Amino acid sequence: MLGEALQPIDSHPVVHLHGDLKPEHLLVDGGRLHVVDWEASACGQAVLDYTDVVFHFVRDLLYGGMPPARVPVDLLIRLPFSGPVLAWRLLLWLDRRRTQDIDLITAHDVYRLAAEEQVASAYRSLAQTVALLRAADVPR
Repeated sequence: MLGEALQPIDSHPVVHLHGDLKPEHLLVDGGRLHVVDWEASACGQAVLDYTDVVFHFVRDLLYGGMPPARVPVDLLIRLPFSGPVLAWRLLLWLDRRRTQDIDLITAHDVYRLAAEEQVASAYRSLAQTVALLRAADVPR
């Protein structure tokens, strides 16, 4: 069951989340950083906000034309993510696309990503899945 695969998310501390962290929501004014667009804020596991940053980074590189094999996994593995958290973020992204886009991946694809225990393997799996979705013309 997918709920069991996503269970590790519940082990992270609950904090106040931005809910949609991505580069365009970070503004630099001189030496100060401002985080804007808090409309999706909520309380939840801190790892969910971190996952937004990583997910958008990977997605934007792939949609910008970078091949999945060139995504800098060595930089990403410094952040403590796992397959379950990345699977959750992938599904959230697809749920916000066109109705039919979520049907482009199978439950097996999601379970495979959620089962990834090695961080580098999880990132590679995410990159391959997003690249396939891009090739299928899923909007960024």
